Amino acid sequence: MPHPPPSEDRNFLDHYFSTVYNKLEADALLFNRKLPHAGLVGSENENAIADVIRAFLPPKFGAEVNALVIDRFGKVSKQIDIVIYDAET
Repeated sequence: MPHPPPSEDRNFLDHYFSTVYNKLEADALLFNRKLPHAGLVGSENENAIADVIRAFLPPKFGAEVNALVIDRFGKVSKQIDIVIYDAET
């Protein structure tokens, strides 16, 4: 099956990522207008971005919001907005 010319691929990708961006922007506007607390707005924005990231990750990986990271020595990080991790280990 022949592949489309590179310009068609590029147009598809431009359109796709423009749509993803527009959805994130619409969500952010909604959160900023409707939620009464800045912390809630930030959390909802992080959840929306994490949902987009999850859509691109292979099943082997996960993404969580508002997490702490513990290293192999037991040291705990400060709160991290979005963490991507290997869900199989």
